[in-house]
Amino acid sequence: PGCAQSVTVVSRSSRASLERLRSRSGPSTMRLLSVALALSSVAALQPPARATAAAKANPAAVDLYSRATTASAARDVALYGLFGPSEAEKRAEQARLDAEQEALNERFRKESESDFAFMSVFGVVTSLPIVYLIYLAFQVDPEEVGAGGIY
Repeated sequence: PGCAQSVTVVSRSSRASLERLRSRSGPSTMRLLSVALALSSVAALQPPARATAAAKANPAAVDLYSRATTASAARDVALYGLFGPSEAEKRAEQARLDAEQEALNERFRKESESDFAFMSVFGVVTSLPIVYLIYLAFQVDPEEVGAGGIY
């Protein structure tokens, strides 16, 4: 009985202290949370630090990249025209790719055939000793060769 009363007293006192903390920290916690949310929103709307660093980047490096991009675009326009490759160029490229694929398929077929022949010969050669041992097990009488067997 004494123990139950002390638990009740402790739970009442802890409940009271929690309520006091809530009443004291409730509005201030809400204010703190609101300020933190506002600050994070403002920080999210700021431009990234790298953007300002990129604006201050080395002009020579930017110029080099610009020239390389321009040269690449000019090369593509020279190769494919302003609107990309024509239908004839697309068909020619597809025919070239099909011919390459056929050559690769033929090469793979030949390699597969030679692998199959090698594996077949290897299988037959490695199975000969096993076949011989099975033959000996069924054809040779152990008493004729001087062995008593397992009996």
